[in-house]
Amino acid sequence: MKTSFCLRLLRSDEADKAVHFLEDKERECTALMEQIIQNAENVFAIEKNDENKFCAFFFFYYVTTLLHYIPFLKKDFCENAEQMQELKSIVKNFLSEHKVACVYGEYEGSVFVNSVLEEIGKKKIRDNEYILMENDFSALEEIGEREDVYVRKCSIEDAQKLFELETGYQIEEVQVVEHKDNEKIINFILNRSLTTQNVFAAFLKNSDEAVSKAATNGIGKNCMQIGGVYCKKDFRSKGITKFVMKHLLSFIKQNEKKAVLFVKVMNESARKLYESLKFVPCGKYMISYFEK
Repeated sequence: MKTSFCLRLLRSDEADKAVHFLEDKERECTALMEQIIQNAENVFAIEKNDENKFCAFFFFYYVTTLLHYIPFLKKDFCENAEQMQELKSIVKNFLSEHKVACVYGEYEGSVFVNSVLEEIGKKKIRDNEYILMENDFSALEEIGEREDVYVRKCSIEDAQKLFELETGYQIEEVQVVEHKDNEKIINFILNRSLTTQNVFAAFLKNSDEAVSKAATNGIGKNCMQIGGVYCKKDFRSKGITKFVMKHLLSFIKQNEKKAVLFVKVMNESARKLYESLKFVPCGKYMISYFEK
């Protein structure tokens, strides 16, 4: 029986073609774009056979976290209902062969992947819905100075100073009880961020204590995705996180890229912070957690 689509590993010599396909959609899949640019292993593509045309990508991050971009849900890739059913069957077979504990991506794609996972018996723990926002630097504010803190770009030598911040971020913003990370895993995540991404932090001038941080967690062709934004409770509502963000945004602008991020729908204070920095909504995101 002739099939209309195939799902296979992306070859290294196809990276440029994949980047070209994703370039105008990059703000919705910056972390996935980064993996394709770096020729990472375990990037999978769905291809339309008769047109030799990509129509979706998947990548397994930290083994059980699935990053995805599935634009065929928005565009007319399928000629009829039978082709859509074929696509769903291909994805179902693919996901049946992998352990998936977290699904991470654009909202409609996550809904699609989640429905497939639930069909094969995976039990969902929860969904976190987000607003996707972008900043094109058309109105970037001056950074200025503060009397209480200074901000700098961090390196691996700062890991110990930043550990408390990273732990707080993981507990409050990322972890679910069923996926609780231990100290070793948090150290691994922090060290990876410090060696592969751009981490900025605010330090008290009188003690050098790190009290707030913000970082990139995806570096694409035209965009940098911001994540890991966190401030210790005793230092909130003082404008320190905004000060850190201004430094990070200045760095991103200097690298001639746009800034994107996603914020929880219910996190009004964070959304107001990003709006004050001239971020504007541009889409919806969802992260879903499943039993391991």
